[in-house]
Amino acid sequence: MKHVLDRFETTEDVLIPTDPLEKIIGQEHAVSLVRSAVAQRRHVLLCGVPGVGKSMLAKAAHTLLPPPSSEIIVQKNPSQPDRPIIKEEPLKKERFIEKIVVKHNPDISYTRPEDLPFEVAAQMGYRCVRCGALAIPSQSICMDCGCPKRTEMGGTPSYVGLLRELDVISEPALTTVNHIDTNGNHVTFRRSFDDTIMVLCEEEIANQEDDALDESAMRVLVPGDATRFVHVSGFSPVELLGDVKHDPYGSAENLGQAAHMRVVPGAIHEAHQGILYIDEIASLGRYQKHLLTAMQDKAYPISGHNPQSSGASVRVDAVPCDFVLFAACNIEDLPAIIPPLRSRIRGYGYEIMLNSWMPKNEIPKLHRPNCYRGWKNTSFDF
Repeated sequence: MKHVLDRFETTEDVLIPTDPLEKIIGQEHAVSLVRSAVAQRRHVLLCGVPGVGKSMLAKAAHTLLPPPSSEIIVQKNPSQPDRPIIKEEPLKKERFIEKIVVKHNPDISYTRPEDLPFEVAAQMGYRCVRCGALAIPSQSICMDCGCPKRTEMGGTPSYVGLLRELDVISEPALTTVNHIDTNGNHVTFRRSFDDTIMVLCEEEIANQEDDALDESAMRVLVPGDATRFVHVSGFSPVELLGDVKHDPYGSAENLGQAAHMRVVPGAIHEAHQGILYIDEIASLGRYQKHLLTAMQDKAYPISGHNPQSSGASVRVDAVPCDFVLFAACNIEDLPAIIPPLRSRIRGYGYEIMLNSWMPKNEIPKLHRPNCYRGWKNTSFDF
């Protein structure tokens, strides 16, 4: 009798399903419900003992979703600096192409840090004011003479006090410096986010002024190319709901960092148009109510959680969070889920009990290996 595996010469002959859901064995009923839930964008609660495939089902379900069609952008609010504006814009390839064209504009020249005028290089943090050695703006101390220098990491009271004691420039490194060359022409040196230094003349400054203001006044909070399958453990409210970073100067003009630059999205926002998978959802405790609000409104504000932080005064309203919830828990933890949340899932989605066992398959006996043919009174059943 020839064994069923004898027809395979190598493992490459074994056909593996391309659909991740077809790789899940023993949960046919759950797979069918998950397909229906994703197609209808319904929430799912997976119940079962550890190791039955709850996380595998959620990851496989993410492959059924279409790619995101928009990204979330946070903008500066000139009238209320601590209330940034949120916008959801559709993805446009033309916008990315436009950025590339502007970067390679032949009318704009570029220079290197070593070719900058000394006073410009010192103000931008590329040179030490004492010895003139080259350095990067992120270095707070010159590596040659040890003198404090302008740095983009400056601004802390201890650092400013040290500079004042040594009679050194106390301002942080600048990204834009206006300069008058030997011919009396006004020239602006501008350092971009990728450390390239643009040299703009008077007519070029007028053309680039609006673009520079737009870039500094807006920020992509959730990019369109980010993965929309977000797996959280549920033990931290910051991880789930987002936060606002602390700045010792708050949102003070020209001192602290702008409020819209300190906003951190939560998992509910990063899963917008995707799947939010919460393992052990019962461990959320009282934050289950916040999750329920986000599911109902499909938008949830971001604010600082630490009352002693300057981020507590910042709030971004109506941040989109239209996600499909895949929650998992053990059977004994079901009573710990608050009734409104569980009712929301059961009424508008599926509560699936996963199989913890499967029937035993008939496996034919393998032939005795060649190396054991000389052995007698011994059976090898696999």
